[in-house]
Amino acid sequence: MRKKVKYPWVYVSFVVGILVIVAISFIFLNQQPNQSSEPYSKGPADAKVTMVEYSDFQCPYCGMSYPVVKALQQKYGNNLRFVYKHFPLPFHPNAEPAAEASECAGEQSKFWEYHDKLFENQDSLSNANYKKWAGELGLKQAQFDQCVDSRKYKSKVEQQTKQGQDDGVSGTPTFYINGQKIVGARPQSVFEQAIDAALKQ
Repeated sequence: MRKKVKYPWVYVSFVVGILVIVAISFIFLNQQPNQSSEPYSKGPADAKVTMVEYSDFQCPYCGMSYPVVKALQQKYGNNLRFVYKHFPLPFHPNAEPAAEASECAGEQSKFWEYHDKLFENQDSLSNANYKKWAGELGLKQAQFDQCVDSRKYKSKVEQQTKQGQDDGVSGTPTFYINGQKIVGARPQSVFEQAIDAALKQ
């Protein structure tokens, strides 16, 4: 004969309570914007060399540096960690909206694809195109559009810009290779010298 469970409602209430807490936590976390200034990065966290770029999607010199950075990532592989930080210049009207749009793409795990799309279409930056490119990359359109229109990541872009100012950045692109500062669109060889020197240390 099966033994009856005394007070079964206690166990049911406990399980239901846990499920409700999990559901509420999931909804809350997915609705809150990532307002931390944590930047996007590529490469192992323990790479021997970290290359930080403060950049502006409308800056022509940043556009010139874009393929150089890609070539360096390919050459050095896991020895190089690349960190991208926003530094939209005030006289580039499309720079800050583009930065915010890239963060909205990052919300759907497509920051780097969107980053590339912006640099490869630097002469066509506009609110309409930000939304068009999101569709081309397969993002959830309604979620992306709402994110862009609400300027959800304005604070995050501003925080990274403030970090750059604190680090002594005044123009873009500005790079730091293991702390060594390199300013402007420079030949690939300049970066290779700095990276090679850092790898030998």
